[in-house]
Amino acid sequence: YKNRAKQAGAKSSDKLLVWLQETPFRRLSQEVWADKISVGDSWPYKYLSGNTRTKEFLMTQDMCKAVSVGIRNLTDKPVKLNIDIEPLKRAGRSYPDSIQCRVQSFIPYGVDRQKWTPFFLLRRPYVYVPPLNIAGIWITVNTKSMPAGEYTGNIKISGTGVEKYNIVLKVRVANFRIEPKNPVLVDGWTKPHEGESYLKDFVEHGMNVWQRDITKEEMKKWGIKQAHISAWSADKAKEFVEHVKSLGLDYNDYFVGILDEPGGKTETELKRFIDIAKAIKQVDPKVRISFNPGESAALPTFQILAPYCDFWIPYSLHVFSPYYDNSKKKEIYLNKPWMWYTTPCLWDKVARDPGIRIAPSQPGNCVGVAFFALNYPWRDQWDTAYEHIPDASTMGAVISRHGPVSSIIWEEIREAAQTANLAMMVREKLKVKTFDEVKDPEIQKLIKEGTDRDLIQWLEKYGVNS
Repeated sequence: YKNRAKQAGAKSSDKLLVWLQETPFRRLSQEVWADKISVGDSWPYKYLSGNTRTKEFLMTQDMCKAVSVGIRNLTDKPVKLNIDIEPLKRAGRSYPDSIQCRVQSFIPYGVDRQKWTPFFLLRRPYVYVPPLNIAGIWITVNTKSMPAGEYTGNIKISGTGVEKYNIVLKVRVANFRIEPKNPVLVDGWTKPHEGESYLKDFVEHGMNVWQRDITKEEMKKWGIKQAHISAWSADKAKEFVEHVKSLGLDYNDYFVGILDEPGGKTETELKRFIDIAKAIKQVDPKVRISFNPGESAALPTFQILAPYCDFWIPYSLHVFSPYYDNSKKKEIYLNKPWMWYTTPCLWDKVARDPGIRIAPSQPGNCVGVAFFALNYPWRDQWDTAYEHIPDASTMGAVISRHGPVSSIIWEEIREAAQTANLAMMVREKLKVKTFDEVKDPEIQKLIKEGTDRDLIQWLEKYGVNS
């Protein structure tokens, strides 16, 4: 343990080792022997010197970025550390809400230390670091309502009998916001918890599809871009359509999902789905009908439902696998608005592969991604039993008496949505409707893989208006 600390730059007199992770979304690990090929980070990979750590960001206005701080206790006694925040400042003006610090809460999903992972982010002005173990601080930089310019902020970490550390944040804010005309749709398949604070948190993390009814006025108020309204019966199609119209929605504001996960391979097996779609179309042919073919669906499922479908949401198996007649399925759904969905509820929500970030580079008229599920309504989200992490009773904000408590997955979803929408702004500047129209290999790579910094620099150079 001491040798590992020394290799990272710790002196024999040091009681702490403090570093900034290269990426905040690679988890900290309590495993002493962790390295770059392990599940998480346990030590810094660069030699450290001094007691100041610096992080530089290029951001847009109204944007959020995370910093994960790893702290190793080099003593055999627990250490309590205080966290003092000096918010971002520029030209003598301070922005009080520009920096938020939270403590990474480790959750067990097994009996040994390798099975503890940081998951929840708790509001605390202090952090306890166990003896010869690790703790983490989560910093969120928020440029909401901040004009363009260069800013500096500080977080001071101190405790009794230990050395002090200073984290310096240098932020340049570009002179535009992330506002594509057609933002990537992000659908959690379930609604946030009841209460305005949870709805506000929901949309601030990039979620912009609403499940079930919502009025046009509410969509505008909260920034919801699409409503997913489910239809479960053909008998009352007229009443259903009239009810939707009473919400004041335009046809492009919503689509109607028919039942759930069709998997039949004959018209007889799919009759329930077809009957509902036909009944709604007979009442109003302009209503957009959606199907979400499930894991058991096959090429005939797509072929039979195609005449009735305006908005496809295939399961990820039908999108990313080279098998299962997927090339023929794509001939059916790529020419319509489409988004894919996944069912595992945690680890594939790293929002990367496959996830929100890659939506702008998908073929055809891909409009976003959906997943099941944001919140399992039938589970206790604060349950730390074994099923909590592997199957995940939540990957969004969880309930507390003080309002939303975020998870690391939830923070990554927000950042992935930001990056994806920057990529959409590049597409819109190029005046293309689909990724297929982008022919320059370098621009293809920028849209598909570019970092926030890459995308912001390109938009600054070429302009953000299409």
